[in-house]
Amino acid sequence: MSNREPKPGVIILGSARGDGNTAKIAEFLAAHTQFSVVDLLAYDFGQYDYQHRNQGDDFADLLEGLMDYPVWIFATPVYWYSMSGTMKKFFDRMTDLLDLHPKAKMALAGMHLGLVCCSSDAEPIPHFELPFRETAIYMSMSWLGHCHTWVEERQIPERVVQELVEFAGVARAAIAK
Repeated sequence: MSNREPKPGVIILGSARGDGNTAKIAEFLAAHTQFSVVDLLAYDFGQYDYQHRNQGDDFADLLEGLMDYPVWIFATPVYWYSMSGTMKKFFDRMTDLLDLHPKAKMALAGMHLGLVCCSSDAEPIPHFELPFRETAIYMSMSWLGHCHTWVEERQIPERVVQELVEFAGVARAAIAK
């Protein structure tokens, strides 16, 4: 979609608030990857619509900007055992690629996708990464994996720090591929 120079990677933040625990995790990861952070709350885009009446919203511009990044890391809180509504809305709108922008879907092939979720505790939700992993497969993107995180008393626990640093290494290595 874009003829601009590719950037290293992007962390796509999909939370109900841009300054919460998931944002703290995203900023930590950004500092260890040099990836940009894109907060979905900064964009006004509607739900998926079969009649495509929402084409005047921000989604096409958002997507075009994201196409400059060969590595996408989704960052979402865990809300009711699933991704946030903001993130789900983004995923649903990716259907526009199939309906309206087939070249954009083809451009995703060979790119890389990963996930960082932020929960209220250390116990991961079984199969939480499934829609992200399966989307990567469906879009012919390379799956980088999933990093489960949490924050305790506004601090990132040392165990989470270690896992994020390791995940950052995986994300950075994907750029060289």
